[in-house]
Amino acid sequence: MNRVTFYFYIGKGGWTDALIRWWTIRNFYRRSWRINSRPLEKAAISHCGVSLQKGKIWEVSACKPLGEYPIENEFDWRTYSFDITPTQWERALEILQTEKGSLYDWLGLFYTQILGLKRESKTRWFCSEFCSYFATEIGLPTNGVGDNYCISPQLFFKRLRFLWVWS
Repeated sequence: MNRVTFYFYIGKGGWTDALIRWWTIRNFYRRSWRINSRPLEKAAISHCGVSLQKGKIWEVSACKPLGEYPIENEFDWRTYSFDITPTQWERALEILQTEKGSLYDWLGLFYTQILGLKRESKTRWFCSEFCSYFATEIGLPTNGVGDNYCISPQLFFKRLRFLWVWS
């Protein structure tokens, strides 16, 4: 059986991580979501990616196009792993090869997360949007994860966590 792992960045990071955390926590509280009644600041997510092999992560960020990169500090990440079938594995490899090199979707991030408007690029991604698409496309029963292409890293974490607990 093959395994896919979703990585969620909880490390301190730089100013962009702090800004993303502030924004997603703000929206998280405004929508009255909770994670086991624990303070969200302790588990605030600012970035996410997907992995098919230990020590490597497929991610897209403001600084780098979608690709496979080494994980710098494993202690700064929370992970959820799922067993997938050979058919899902092949689909996962196909998606990663097709989307490899895609750039960060700054405009999409601005429109969807800041202005709340619907806008989707066919050639660019932001991290949680790609992870949500990936989870849906490989056929994970995602509890509505793929229904919202403008999902934040924090909300994707919560929805995937729900799925992981029940898998």
